[in-house]
Amino acid sequence: MLTDVLTALMIAAMKNPNIDDITANDAVSIIGSIFRVRRDLLSLVKNNVIAGSGLTLEQADVLVDLYGAKELNWPDPKMIQGSGGWVTFGDLQKSVVNNSPELVTRRLSDLKQKKYVEIARVTKAEARQEGINAKSKKARVLPEGSQTAKEILEKYGRVGHQLLHRLPPEKLQDARKAQAFNEALMAALRFGA
Repeated sequence: MLTDVLTALMIAAMKNPNIDDITANDAVSIIGSIFRVRRDLLSLVKNNVIAGSGLTLEQADVLVDLYGAKELNWPDPKMIQGSGGWVTFGDLQKSVVNNSPELVTRRLSDLKQKKYVEIARVTKAEARQEGINAKSKKARVLPEGSQTAKEILEKYGRVGHQLLHRLPPEKLQDARKAQAFNEALMAALRFGA
């Protein structure tokens, strides 16, 4: 993964002459800081957002992604067009934080037992439309799961808002730049941009 990140930075360097000022050590420091922030954010989210929901962080990740696809029209994970909120397992696996196929399937099974999601095989028409195997599966959030996901997102928003307010004003103004940087980095990693 680190080599992918460094490759992304090298690609960016070819497109942006200002990148010449960033050394390999700088790149390691920048990327390392992202991993350290992720570590600390996971603890914050587990303790202040997910706690009390009856879900693990990984289950909540899957549930919120399905909710986002169906109810909020998120582009990631991609909802099957015209399907009423169904997302293929493959697209969900690409979207969630822990994307091992076996683990996503297990998390979906756990959520199905809680009656938060439903699972089905894709139709032949959907398989053709998505360019996937006709034996592929899909999932979508159910009303009870939508309510839980909505509550998680609301808590996440409050906790995130509180965290951002703890930043000094001169650092807070860089939040949108950091978001743009992270999105560009994700695009470089996923699509080689």
